[in-house]
Amino acid sequence: MFTQIRAQIDSVDAQMRRLFTQRMELSRNIARAKAEQGGKIYRPEREAEVIANNCAGIDVDLLPYYRAYIRHMLLISRQFQYRMTLDNTHRNFSPDDNCGINFEKDFTCEEDHDHIEFSCVYDNETKVFTGIEGLCADLDVEIEMLSLAKAGSKTRCRAVIIGSMQQRKVLTLLYMLCAETEDFKVKRCFRQGQS
Repeated sequence: MFTQIRAQIDSVDAQMRRLFTQRMELSRNIARAKAEQGGKIYRPEREAEVIANNCAGIDVDLLPYYRAYIRHMLLISRQFQYRMTLDNTHRNFSPDDNCGINFEKDFTCEEDHDHIEFSCVYDNETKVFTGIEGLCADLDVEIEMLSLAKAGSKTRCRAVIIGSMQQRKVLTLLYMLCAETEDFKVKRCFRQGQS
């Protein structure tokens, strides 16, 4: 019995892999179009619409899990779009993303740094992402220090991550935070053991 059910799960997983690949290719095309036309990657109203449309008619017992699945799929799509935008713009970020930062020009980092300290504020109500820890885990960026302070619907975050501005995954994380949070600042780039 288990063997038959597992075979069915494997079949569904293979179908999901194909659909995931198709969806990410469409996300790549969206990223290109947004870069050409100056559109924002994160559009909360569009994501709310996608979530509502996809969750309509889902069994009430499955709804919270399916909603989480859709939210995470949208988050992964945004991460990929930010990375594609970085690759296509050579790290010159668009002011349309509320970022307007050129990381190579606007932040002075020692070439051999291996840590980056940053701060930002995010809105708990919009559920832009499930938190800094989840975002770093998705992008395979290690957190050395994390401090969160909640104030009403906002969370103030201060973090130190292990990595450098030369790593695409780190730049993707910082670009995404810059575009989707408030008051984003890179405080310093440093080598461990130096202050």
